[in-house]
Amino acid sequence: MALPPALTQWLRNVLLPEYPHLDRTYNDTLDALTRYPTLRPRTSVYTDEYGKPALLLCLHGTVPSVIAGDTYKIPVEVWVPHRYPDEGPFAYVRPTSTMMLSPGNYVDNNGRCYHPYISEWGSDPQNTNLATFLRVLSDIFSKEPPVYSRPTPEYGPPPTYPSQNDQQQTHQMQRPPPLAPQSGMPIQPVQTGQHAVPPVPNRTGQHIQQQPMRTGPVDLGGSSTHASEAVPPLPPKPPQQWNQGAVPQPPAQYAQYAQHAQHPLQASHHPQARGGPLSQQFTPHHRSRASRTDIMDMDTAKSSDEPAPPKPPNPERMKALDDLHSQLKKEADAIQANVQADDAQIEGLWMKLSSLEAGVSSEVLLLRQLEAQADKNNKILSDKMDQARRVITQARACEIPDIDSAVCAENVVFNQLYDLTAQEQAIDDTIYALSLALDREKITVEPFMKHVRNLAREKFIKVATIDKIAVGAGLK
Repeated sequence: MALPPALTQWLRNVLLPEYPHLDRTYNDTLDALTRYPTLRPRTSVYTDEYGKPALLLCLHGTVPSVIAGDTYKIPVEVWVPHRYPDEGPFAYVRPTSTMMLSPGNYVDNNGRCYHPYISEWGSDPQNTNLATFLRVLSDIFSKEPPVYSRPTPEYGPPPTYPSQNDQQQTHQMQRPPPLAPQSGMPIQPVQTGQHAVPPVPNRTGQHIQQQPMRTGPVDLGGSSTHASEAVPPLPPKPPQQWNQGAVPQPPAQYAQYAQHAQHPLQASHHPQARGGPLSQQFTPHHRSRASRTDIMDMDTAKSSDEPAPPKPPNPERMKALDDLHSQLKKEADAIQANVQADDAQIEGLWMKLSSLEAGVSSEVLLLRQLEAQADKNNKILSDKMDQARRVITQARACEIPDIDSAVCAENVVFNQLYDLTAQEQAIDDTIYALSLALDREKITVEPFMKHVRNLAREKFIKVATIDKIAVGAGLK
């Protein structure tokens, strides 16, 4: 939205005699007025905290700010100093008659606005302008509203008491609705005068009827187990065919062992004679038949080269060896598991020790550094103490100075210079105290201006006298 030519011409005319940076101030002001059409320019006298008045450009009006989702217009005054843009602008919140000021982190009790953007003005020349300054004000007002509506007392009409019919209608209208039934619970009608509870249906028969009957075979305990454990009959042995000319005769001891294993019943029917040899225990039938064979027909070379059969193992010994092997394997597995657990624990301890070693090394290095620093500080302290002792000794040896020579000057002119300088500093402190009292509304503007003018006159006279004395004494 373009500004009126009369406004732009007036703005340039009022900025020309007062602002050295005319083009920059003019362009920034036009940009701010274009971006914020609720602001209007004017010139007004601004008196700073030291009582110094100045004719400055002031942009007064409202700045839109979004607070809690709604847009509010905050009344402000933005003052542009003469040294703009070298010196940043400053703003005041000016609440209307229907508003009250709310001081916070960004606005003080006088309505002046503060922000790091204002204190750091000039650090970034590209972003230091009036439009950005107004945007910063809008943002801080959104975070902390500086004003709020002034509470106004409201007097309502006298209360009216409803009639009996109105109370009955109101009671009927305010009667709460019936509670909704819970899910899964049927609604039962309320019976007045009867407290009978409906009987609970018997579902035992239905439950039994709904269960399916099992039609499979029934396991009767150990019948299948006994059937599986039944040993089938051994097949009959094939008939022995003796080839007298081809099969050699086994040794007598092995033959007796085999005959004893194959014919246990026969051994029980032929007990051993008392005092007889072991070879006479059995008299098998094939032994006599083999004794009638022709020795010349047998293959003597084959019978002499064939090794003897191994001795049959002892079953008890084999069982003991198997038990021992299983027990040793179990013990070895347990030991292996313990060894693996110990290895993992040792590895964890080793890692902890490594980390502790690194920590101890760093602590030792730090302690050495602290020790070196402590030695250095101790040496510095010793040197300073020796220096202090020397100063004390020299001070005791010196004469006590005269008070007049320390307070009074060499001549009357210098004493007058001291007095005038002290009075000038006192006037500055008095003006500062009056400014604080004005800010805190302890005094009004009229007595403040009166006293400040008088103090300024006195200060001017004293400063002129000080300059005259300094020139005459050759201090300048």
